[in-house]
Amino acid sequence: MNDADKQTGHEELWKQVFGEGHPVLVKKQRRFLSWPNDPRCKLCYAPFAGFGGFFVRLSGTMPSDRNPHYCNKCDSFLQAFPGGAEVLMTVLILDIRGSVDLSGKISPKLYADTVNQMREITSEIIAANNGFILEFQGDSVVAVFPPGFTGQDHAEKGIATAREILKQSLKIVGTDQTLSVGIGVHTGSVYICTVTAAGGNMQGVGVFGQNVNLVARLSAAADAGQALVSIEAASEAKLDCDNENTAELELKGLESPQQVVRLDF
Repeated sequence: MNDADKQTGHEELWKQVFGEGHPVLVKKQRRFLSWPNDPRCKLCYAPFAGFGGFFVRLSGTMPSDRNPHYCNKCDSFLQAFPGGAEVLMTVLILDIRGSVDLSGKISPKLYADTVNQMREITSEIIAANNGFILEFQGDSVVAVFPPGFTGQDHAEKGIATAREILKQSLKIVGTDQTLSVGIGVHTGSVYICTVTAAGGNMQGVGVFGQNVNLVARLSAAADAGQALVSIEAASEAKLDCDNENTAELELKGLESPQQVVRLDF
């Protein structure tokens, strides 16, 4: 991750927060989700805008000056308890198909507007399914569905998110043309942890491991308007599979073929 380093420490606390759900955090999440408006803190879901944002500011909760994706209180928690743990969860990665070709056909501003519009629409769907976005990488979105946040049906919600995104009429801004995305979904153990940037400042939360590589490869291999779901995610979600929508793929960087379920819109 360029100049960012993952951290270790406070393993049991991180397992509880992301793998099981910390009772204090879960209580805050449930309360804040009933209050408007987005955007919200990535961890506790405290609203930053509108009516809800007004009331949380009365308690001293507001976007962190150092990292606006988190509230100041969750940011302080991550600073106080840096580290991570290996947790079984569902990961989703999507990106725009033909992005290089598209960026050469429209103006830089229209391309930026198109990517931002895609981010806004997909972010709402991910949040509605109790997942949260770890990062935007250019024209890609990386989202996770940890059991401690999403519930034990995290694989079902990850797959439901992929289906809903594929159903969206994503457009290239300024045209009537459809914007095509490819999606990968996988369930497996990943190392989730705080990530530091140059100078040792905490940058955010990231996921690492071979299972992250696998879902990235699935996303890259998906056709336009398609999601590739690993057999592990499909089994965890008890997805009804048949021979017509399953395949075995050779994925770059992985030694053995991967069995996948294809979801097409």
